Amino acid sequence: MVTWSFGDGMRKTGASVFHEYYDPGEYLAVVHATTADGGDALHEIVVTVKDASIRIASISARGITLMNSDSRTLDLSLWRLSAGGQEFKIPADTHILAGHTILFPSQVIELPAADSAFLLYPSGEVAATYPPVQVMQPSASPASFNQVQAARLDEAPARQGEPVISTATNIQTHDEGVRAPAATTKLAAAGAALPSVPKKANGLLNSPWTLSLLGVIAVAGGAFIFL
Repeated sequence: MVTWSFGDGMRKTGASVFHEYYDPGEYLAVVHATTADGGDALHEIVVTVKDASIRIASISARGITLMNSDSRTLDLSLWRLSAGGQEFKIPADTHILAGHTILFPSQVIELPAADSAFLLYPSGEVAATYPPVQVMQPSASPASFNQVQAARLDEAPARQGEPVISTATNIQTHDEGVRAPAATTKLAAAGAALPSVPKKANGLLNSPWTLSLLGVIAVAGGAFIFL
């Protein structure tokens, strides 16, 4: 019996097993073998885990092209290529040299023509896609939106040569608009000398119409005497 402890909490049993590490780093894997006749052996392996810097460079009628942009040779044993709903299992001991590109010909992989393809780990997890998945940029936060709006409100009066006023100032301006007729009445009184409204308490003799009538009579009387 052979048991494996991979150093990240996972334990498996079997002479040949697969294990997927979820985080890069160095792990101490321990393999323990026992036999029915009392045999016992223990072996430790330091496993260095790195991100696989591989991508699907292109797909065409010729096949699927993979590119290894890492600085180390990458082992693709038992990885899989998927396109058009079918898969091709990459044979064991298939390697890509560092910084190199290789073509998996259509005559070999025998996958149907498609606009997209996937490269899968031996476990079935997706390692790369074509076309690459686009990362969406986060939208502006409400705080940023409010700040932009405030800046625009402050800039608009400045472009018109007007002062920036607050809400309280707007209320005061409205009050002045209500008092505007009083100011207009004062200007009219000073420029046009409009007659004031007669008051009943002043009597008939104090009325401007009565005084005007007496003035007309006086002028007419003088003219009669002169004639």
